[in-house]
Amino acid sequence: MSTITKEQVLAEPWRFSASCWQYHKGVYEPAIFDGFSPSQYGSFGPQQKRQFDKVRSAEWNKSIEAKAEYRRLVSEAYDKGAITKQTEGLSEDAYFAIARHEEDLAKQALADKAKQERNELSLKKHNQALAVTKREYAKWWVENAPNKVPGFDHVLRAEANIFWRVAHGELGPRFVSQEIADIKWLIHNAKRDATGGCQIHPIIKIQ
Repeated sequence: MSTITKEQVLAEPWRFSASCWQYHKGVYEPAIFDGFSPSQYGSFGPQQKRQFDKVRSAEWNKSIEAKAEYRRLVSEAYDKGAITKQTEGLSEDAYFAIARHEEDLAKQALADKAKQERNELSLKKHNQALAVTKREYAKWWVENAPNKVPGFDHVLRAEANIFWRVAHGELGPRFVSQEIADIKWLIHNAKRDATGGCQIHPIIKIQ
């Protein structure tokens, strides 16, 4: 039976468990009531408990950081194409680290796609604002609003008015891909007002 060396574990962490890698990394892995019983802990005085809890908390934090580093190393190897979930000799911890990393990548891809779509829509709003009159723009905005609230077209027109002013430089420079997040509360308040909630704040009307 061959002996596992520290060099082997640190060179290819994905072939070993996270605990094994952590051990060879020199980071202590604590356990609940490690080295003592619940009754012994109960016999500690207040100062003893505070001192013990402080030390044990630091140990847990270092252990958590080590586990995170292990997952990061496995994920980096996956990104470089060095390993896959089908790699021979892959440890169970490494397999689940890759699976979690794949989920994160998929979520990020969806977020990036949504951001790109928002940017494209924002650019479309910007170009439209430069191509038509203010009143025509308000009408176009309401007809093309992706999150339309029935009965509250005036709120959407207020949002259109502010975006119009941004596009025409009346509110100072702002990158066109930025959606009008600072006035989304108008839609939110409109929904609350529809159910007897708070009154809608004053809005700018299209002239």
